[in-house]
This record gives sequence, structure tokens and C-alpha cells, in this order.
Amino acid sequence: MYAPFCNPYDLLAVLIQAYNQLPGPKSQAISARADEQYRSLALQLLSGFSQALHLAAAQGLEFEVYSHIEQAGMACHNHHVLRWLILELDRLFTWQQFANRQGEEPFSSMNDNAEHTQVILLPKVPAAQTHFGNSVRKSAGQWYSPLNEVLTNCRYLSPQRLVVEGVAYTLENVIYQPELTAKLREHLFVAFSPLSNLPKEELLDITYTSRMRDGVAYYSFTVNGVRNSDYLTQRFFQLYRQACLLGANIVMAPELLCSEQLFAVDEDGYNEALNRCCQQAPGRAPALILSPTHSAGGRNQLRVYDSAAHLLLTQDKQYPFLLKHNECVYEENLENASRQIQLLHIPTWGRLAFPICMDFLHPAYRDLLIRDLGATLLLCPSYTAGSSNFELAMGAGLEFKTACAWGNSCSALYPHWGRAECVGAVQLANVGEHSGPLRLSPVCQGNCNEDSCCVFFIDIPLNCAGRNRRQDIGAAAWHYIQACSI
Repeated sequence: MYAPFCNPYDLLAVLIQAYNQLPGPKSQAISARADEQYRSLALQLLSGFSQALHLAAAQGLEFEVYSHIEQAGMACHNHHVLRWLILELDRLFTWQQFANRQGEEPFSSMNDNAEHTQVILLPKVPAAQTHFGNSVRKSAGQWYSPLNEVLTNCRYLSPQRLVVEGVAYTLENVIYQPELTAKLREHLFVAFSPLSNLPKEELLDITYTSRMRDGVAYYSFTVNGVRNSDYLTQRFFQLYRQACLLGANIVMAPELLCSEQLFAVDEDGYNEALNRCCQQAPGRAPALILSPTHSAGGRNQLRVYDSAAHLLLTQDKQYPFLLKHNECVYEENLENASRQIQLLHIPTWGRLAFPICMDFLHPAYRDLLIRDLGATLLLCPSYTAGSSNFELAMGAGLEFKTACAWGNSCSALYPHWGRAECVGAVQLANVGEHSGPLRLSPVCQGNCNEDSCCVFFIDIPLNCAGRNRRQDIGAAAWHYIQACSI
């Protein structure tokens, strides 16, 4: 990417590798005076290269500069000095310069030497923080990965952390920079709809199969797309139009209820039907559109579009759902799923990840998203008859300051509305009396008219301290039922 120059993030990865390999504890229990002396020694190693380093992330490093700093760093056996060398280079190699080069093109890592160094570098776009007075609320990351907590423009992890329960995942990152008003830098507004309360038999084309494997009967089910395609498409368009009127900046829908019309993209990466809807919709266009997930051919996929319905990413579901049918338990067919994790980096919002239904309930996979990839917001669509497991799982992100939003379909709850309590929930990384999950409870109890569309408008404060910086506020949600123009 930086040819004929050297990738500056390769240099950063080499130094992080060297820092991690130094023996002994890396505690920072030293005096401020000693720490400043170590910083001065690090700056001496960089002296004479100021202009080259300021431009490095934009145009790359000349080999001579790269080689000099690399050799100086590798020869440094004081982890305090090496730490300051890493911090100073990280300060100079800005995520913004990298983003200006990269645009919205996906990438696996900022550095090209991840296999050699065993260091994957991710952009650390600014994320809103909870401030109490002049203090920023800390997270458990300061103990789990102390160096990551003090880096400004990058975040790193080892490729070994991408191996979960024997499955090796790859990463794909996208940086997206929508225009956000001052209000939208303090709050995140999500418009979510369960879309339908019709029985799954009327909405989903499901095939049940059984076969013998090693002498044992194996049962699986495959969702081959949707029935009532036009009905579900118009329901989603109604959600989108309502999101525009309410001023939402994210549109979200449940799992599985995606028509081919909402899933297809043209050769330029646009969804034509959504693009027309974006151009005709009233009010301000939402920055992010999550279509329902689409299931076919052994894959269950979520597509995320930008404000003009251009495809940003496609996330595959990883863990199959278990469905009871005719006294047997059938496993969802995900045999062709891509083992890739998609991360969306948005300034102010931070890092967004998209676990689909069961993915959110598997602790090892969820911990990878929260602890190692540092996701600040998880958006989880589902189609399930249960809710308590999802609400309990949301607490996993609290100490790492990860917010979670989960959305289900009323269709999945049919005919068990008698014991259903919500069709989704939101959990923020706050404390106090408003710290529990906020349930999305429809007042209609699933008895909505087929000619009406149910929409939840969710307010997620990005700074839980509130306006006076002394509160600990939670999320809020309002329930709307609108007549559909189908």
C-alpha cells in the first residue's frame, strides 16, 4: 500500500512485538520524574526525523528512516523507553491519515507484517467517553491489555486471539465517517422494528433434513429465504421512512426476514431498492442501515449499508440455532459460512461488531469481540423464542464499556406471547439504578394489525454522565405503531 515507501505501521508492529517479548514485568510503578526521563530518551531516538514521521501515515516512510528507528528500538532493552517510543510513534501515525488513504475499502490490518510479528494493528477511531467532571471512566482494559489503553491511534492484538474453540477467524475492517451533528456525537438513535408477528410458516421457507453420520442420526434445517417477500420488503421500507422522520441514525431489523430485493447489490455495491427509498424518504437519512439477515445456501448473512444504501460489509452468522421440530432437535445449516469477523470503525461511535443471534450467546466468541477487538457497540439481530439468555449476556460487556443492542421478531415469539416479555433490549456500560437492560416491550403484546408497522425509537447516550457530568443516565425507548402504506 505504501510502495515504494515502507508501511509505518509495520514499524509500530515490530516495536510492539519487541516490547511484548522483553522479559520481566512491565509495571509502570515509577515516579513521574523517572517516566519523563524515559520519554526524553525515546524522543532522542526519533530526533531528526520529525517531518518524515508526521507524514509517515499519509505517504509512508523512507527505508533509511524506517531502518534506523527499527534498529534503535530492537537494541533498546528498557521496556519503559520502548513503551514511550511506541506511544510517540502511535501519536504521530494517526488513524485519520490512514483513513484518508484507505477510504471505505476493507482491510485486514493496518500493518502488512502481521504474520511475521504476530501483531495485528487496528485503527483506534475516537469514541465518546463517559466523563465525571474531568475524569474519564476507566474500563477493565487497563488490566487486560494495559498498552492498548494508552495508545491513541491504534489498537493491537495477536492473531492467536482470533482462534476460538478451534476455529481460526480472519478480520475485515471498514472505516466509515458519516457526518454527525453535535447532538449525534452525544447520543446514538436507533430505529428498530420486529417487522412482523405472522407465524414463521408464513414468512420463512424452511427445509428439514436428516442423515446418518458415523452411525448417528443428524438433523438439520435450512432457511431458503422468505415467503411474503413483498410484504417484508415494504415493512422494512416503512421502518426506514419512520426512522427518517424520527431522526434515527441507525436502522435495525431482526434476523432471517430479508427479501432478495433487500439483499441484492449491483456491480457498484448499491442496493437499488434501498437507494431509491433513501432518495425519496423524508427527513434526515440514517447513517447506517442494517437489513434483516438473509439465509440461503448454508449461510446466514447480515448486510450493513451506508446512508446511500452502498454496501459497507457483510457479516456471516457463526453459531447455529437449534430448533425443535416434530420431537427432534434440528441444527441450523451454516456449512458455507465465512469465518470472518467484520468490524466497522466510526468516529465518535467507536468500533461496531455484529454478532447474529447465537453468536452473541457464545462466551468465547463474544469475549473476542469485546475484550480483544475492543468493540464499543454490539448490534445483535435475532429470531428466537427466548429472551433471558440475551439479557444476561449483555452484562459481559459492562466492565469493558461495551454497549449492546439486541432485537428480535414478534414472529419468532408466536404463538408464545403469553410468556414473552420483550422483543429486544439495550444495555449500557453504566452503573446505578438505571444500569439494567432496557427492555423493548410492545404495548400491543403481538396483536398488532397487519396494516400497521411497529417501531422502537431508542436513545443511547454515549456519555452516561449526562449534561451536568454528575449523573449516570441509561437508555430510553419509545414505541410507535404506524399505519403501513403497502
